[in-house]
Amino acid sequence: MKTIVLRYSDSFAPNNGSLFEHEKILNENGYVWWGKKGPRISPKVISDLFSDGQSKILLIRGGSSEKYWAIVEEIVDECPQPSYVPEYYRKELVFYGSFLKIIQFVKADDDILDHCYVYTTGKCMADIINKAMASYYIVEVK
Repeated sequence: MKTIVLRYSDSFAPNNGSLFEHEKILNENGYVWWGKKGPRISPKVISDLFSDGQSKILLIRGGSSEKYWAIVEEIVDECPQPSYVPEYYRKELVFYGSFLKIIQFVKADDDILDHCYVYTTGKCMADIINKAMASYYIVEVK
């Protein structure tokens, strides 16, 4: 399965964390928009991710062992519904390159990074995640 590994941070989130704030909106409305800071995800990558319908994207909290699958219905360049984004970053939406419409979060297996290989280099994510700087990686899950 081809997907992306997306890192996120709780640096600016309330004490209960980014995931909690997103889940709160998802549980109230059936989905939530998750903002990806920095450059947008390319149309080619988006097309590849959704070639079979919905996509699973792996979310990794920086500085933590927390990993979650996000079931994603859509990825867009601009947030279509700011009220479906956690309030703590609504005023900074211009700094986000892509928005993911998430309909479910599922805890990932602890060893999932051992099964993810960077698409371009073949390197195992478990070996590089703490050394690499990119905000997301295209990976093959084996």
